[in-house]
Amino acid sequence: MGKDKLSASVEEVLRVFEPLVEGWDEDTTDGHYYRRGDEWLHVRASNTEPVVRVIWEGSPKFYDEVARRLEDLKRARRDSNPQPPGP
Repeated sequence: MGKDKLSASVEEVLRVFEPLVEGWDEDTTDGHYYRRGDEWLHVRASNTEPVVRVIWEGSPKFYDEVARRLEDLKRARRDSNPQPPGP
C-alpha cells in the first residue's frame, strides 16, 4: 500500500488521476475513493493538517503509476513556486 500527502487542493490532485481512474467505481463518502477489482485509490483532504492525503493499493504497475503522478505533481508545484535563496 502506498501513502503520500501534499500541499495542494483536492481538485488539483484529482485532475492528475482522472485519466487513470476513468470508469472506476467511485464513493465520495469520505473524499474520493475509486476502485476497480483489487486496485484502489483514495484522495481526501486531511482533517488535521492543511494537506491532501493519497492512499492506494494495486498491482506493481498501478502502484508505480500513482507514485510517478504524485512526484510529477510535486515537481510541477515546486517549479511554479520556487523558494527564495537562503541567507
